[in-house]
Amino acid sequence: MRIKHVFVAIVAFLVMIAPVYLAAEENTNADESADLGDVAEGYSTLDRIIFSRTAVNNPAKQINLTGYAVGIWDINYSINHNFNVGGAILLPIYSSAIMPHASANVFVHKNLAIGMGLFAGIWSYYANNKDSYFLWFSGGHVAMTYVNGRHLLNISALCGTGGDYNKERDFIFSKGLVVIPNIGYRFSVNKTWALLLEAHAPCIINAENSSSENIKEYEYGKIWAVAYGFRGQGGHVFGDFGFVLPLYREFIKTTWKYVPLGIPYFAIGVQF
Repeated sequence: MRIKHVFVAIVAFLVMIAPVYLAAEENTNADESADLGDVAEGYSTLDRIIFSRTAVNNPAKQINLTGYAVGIWDINYSINHNFNVGGAILLPIYSSAIMPHASANVFVHKNLAIGMGLFAGIWSYYANNKDSYFLWFSGGHVAMTYVNGRHLLNISALCGTGGDYNKERDFIFSKGLVVIPNIGYRFSVNKTWALLLEAHAPCIINAENSSSENIKEYEYGKIWAVAYGFRGQGGHVFGDFGFVLPLYREFIKTTWKYVPLGIPYFAIGVQF
């Protein structure tokens, strides 16, 4: 890593968040009461940090529709304070996918919630798919979330497996799991702005290997991804903007100099 790249990234991030923080400070006194009440009612979109799910539900009977980039849309309905259901779709531009999901969350203490969820889906080419080829996948997540006023700390892990299908080979099943532990933090500057940070450490578990063989082959702990940014909300509309920074040897050596802040991401959503 080059020190000048780290310095540029830090300065740029501070420049990006400074206007958000300064603008929010004007409303700090008006929002202080939110720290003393039910935090789940005080702030919105606490069900996720950036990409990872938390153990906090949105208000009961609320529907959240969120679009990532230009092609992935997720709809989520909170049945009550403990259960929600939904689904994600990839719009059929060249390929298409659908992934239903459901989760259950509960506060076990005033500030501590735990939760878990399940998902399953298929992905396929939209055009020229003569062999009826598609990928299938399924899995779940567990999460533990600590909430204290404006602060939210989330520790979770997602795991999944899958396979593929075509007319010649029929179904093929994976012999392992993808596991993505992550930790995330959200600071709600006020009810309009929030700063977001996540770190992911993906790994693969091959069922045919021993633990030591998996660690050696897939280099556990040497591949990380850090995502950071902010979320703004006005009325029923909210949006995210930030960067994803892969932290592994090849990316740092070949690509980081071109994108010192990371790869940009954005999302937009609506609540109703």
